[in-house]
Amino acid sequence: MEDKEREAYRKQMITEDDKRALADNCRLALDRFFMAFPPKKKKVIGMSDVLICMAPLIKNGLTFDWADDQWRIYDIETVREIRKYSFWKEGIGGLDYELPFHDCDDFAELSKALWAMFWDTNSLGRCKGNIIYNNQITSHAFDIVIAISEKDEVKAYLFDTQFNTEPVELKDSLPSFNLTSWKINSVRL
Repeated sequence: MEDKEREAYRKQMITEDDKRALADNCRLALDRFFMAFPPKKKKVIGMSDVLICMAPLIKNGLTFDWADDQWRIYDIETVREIRKYSFWKEGIGGLDYELPFHDCDDFAELSKALWAMFWDTNSLGRCKGNIIYNNQITSHAFDIVIAISEKDEVKAYLFDTQFNTEPVELKDSLPSFNLTSWKINSVRL
C-alpha cells in the first residue's frame, strides 16, 4: 500500500464517534487528575482579602487587574502537591518551550485555565514581568496563586510552572528561588 493510500485509509478510520470519544476521554482524564488533589482547606474570599495579601506588591508599583469579585482559594499544602505532579510543567508530559509558538505566556495561561475549569478555583493569577538569571533580564509571563498559608492566613505565592518553581511567598515584587528572580509588573486575577 502506498503512503497516500495508507493516509487516506487512516483518515477514513477516524469517525465522528471516535472524535467524540477522544474528547470525552480527554475531559475525563483531566477531571480524574484534578480529583486526585482534594484541597484540605477551602475558603471564599473577596476583594479586601486579595488587596491585603497583594499590598506588598502593589506598593512597589505593580498594576493589578481582576475579572471576579470573589475567589475560591485552597491551602498551600495542596497547591504544592498539585504543582509537584502538574503534567503541564515544561519538560513534563511532552510540553516544551518553543519561541514564539508556545512559550511562557502559554504555560501561564494553560495553568490558569486548567485550574479554573477542572480544579474549580480562580485563585491563580496571570503575571507579566521579567525573569533575572545569570545577570540576564528577559521578559516573562508566569502565575501567582492566592492560597491559605500554614498559619491559616491568605497569602500570595509565586507559581511558575514553566520553571518548575516551588511556590514562594510574595513579600515584594521581586521574589527569588534557586538563583532566579522574578520582577512582577502586572497581575490579572
